[in-house]
Amino acid sequence: MNPFATLDAVRRDYRTYVETFQRFRNDRIRAWVGERSQSGELLWKPPLVEINRRFARGEPLPSLAKRGVVHADAPPVFRARDANGKLVSDRAPVPLHAHQSAAVSAVLEQQRNVIVATGTGSGKSFCFAIPIVSECLRLRRAGVAGVKALIVYPMNALANSQYRDLAERLAGTGLTLARYTGDTKRTREEALAAYRETFGEDQPFDSELIDRESIQATPPDILMTNYVQLELLLTRLEDQRIFRPEHRGALRFLVLDELHTYGGKRGADVALLIRRLKHRTGTAGALRCIGTSATMQSEAGEDADAAAATFASKLFGEPFDASSVIRETEEDLPDVELAPLPADVTVTRQDLDAIDPGDLATAAPLVAALTGRTPSPAELTPGGLGVLLASQPTLRFLERELRGKPVALDALATRYVESLRPGVGPSVAQLELEAALLLGMAAHSPGADGQLAPRLVAKAHGFFTQGRVLAGCLGPDCGYLSDRG
Repeated sequence: MNPFATLDAVRRDYRTYVETFQRFRNDRIRAWVGERSQSGELLWKPPLVEINRRFARGEPLPSLAKRGVVHADAPPVFRARDANGKLVSDRAPVPLHAHQSAAVSAVLEQQRNVIVATGTGSGKSFCFAIPIVSECLRLRRAGVAGVKALIVYPMNALANSQYRDLAERLAGTGLTLARYTGDTKRTREEALAAYRETFGEDQPFDSELIDRESIQATPPDILMTNYVQLELLLTRLEDQRIFRPEHRGALRFLVLDELHTYGGKRGADVALLIRRLKHRTGTAGALRCIGTSATMQSEAGEDADAAAATFASKLFGEPFDASSVIRETEEDLPDVELAPLPADVTVTRQDLDAIDPGDLATAAPLVAALTGRTPSPAELTPGGLGVLLASQPTLRFLERELRGKPVALDALATRYVESLRPGVGPSVAQLELEAALLLGMAAHSPGADGQLAPRLVAKAHGFFTQGRVLAGCLGPDCGYLSDRG
């Protein structure tokens, strides 16, 4: 996907939507609004650009199993999906990032509570799912019944997105999973009808408990819910069978996803709820607590880690310290001698608009503009582009400037001019940056695991106004108009 083309399409649609409801009788006002709407000054801000980072590789799951950190049956549960997103039995386990293996080791090997403060798309769910599944496998084999892990989400949508993946992975393991929210149907017949409508499948996996009656009768190993529903689970008579007296001590894990959302009054309410849960289950001081947050990852540093640990300690009522905070580690950029840039910027808007990700031959003009030579057919492949652009200075500039933080595209262009293109106008430099981003997404290069992957995964964040008051001068000859007062 071309993020800039997508953003432009959204902008056009938004402008059309806004203009549909505007009727100006004054020609001067109509012209003023039209001009600024066309330029974008009135309706949106320059986009922020960021790239997904390549995370450093961690200890492989088979190695963790060999050392006895995770259960021997856990690695097959977390096998990689194929190119079509399917789970097949002959696939190897997913390669873990360094922060994922660090979280698994901290929870299972060191028996510590942790805060996983890594970015969106970093695989935070595996940081708690792997320890949970590993321990549930061990406890199930030991004959321990009852809910062993409770995963609490602030919104149902977040629970829904992770539930399906884990349910499929647990099929055939003997472990059970349930999602208990306000949408969960009471009877199996009602739940099956809703399941078919939602997932398009006739039957759930053998790992799923999909109705309230089944969850209450045979509590699952892993229970997903939200904090509002958890309050009801601890108070409603019919739901008290989920955390029954004979299962006291069975609960091993409490996970709070989106930890940063539990501040203020909500945080105080949830903190009391957690203490009631621990009292009901007899797990005070023994419960392994895990919090996740993509927002906290932008506030790295000793003081931030200590503050996050203090917050988590108060919320969970269990010990955390600064070392409990697990952050992502990026791959080091390869040390290569950079090639010189072409003397002039020759990228055009037409070349950018013409690129088709499914046909890299359309990228030839952009490649020539960034490298100063016409690429061969062999170089117009993902791997070929990766080799050709390995020493391209604009891509290295983007990797350096966008590491860990989004930057406004116009500000990025200014930095680029100062760093590599003195004397070039920012709007012209922006064309070269867009070309490098698009080619970086098409070019594949080997990661730390040796597997080819896109060199860059770029994202553009658009910001749109909700509409502003237009101010003008009352004088007939004044002509002053402004959306800023």
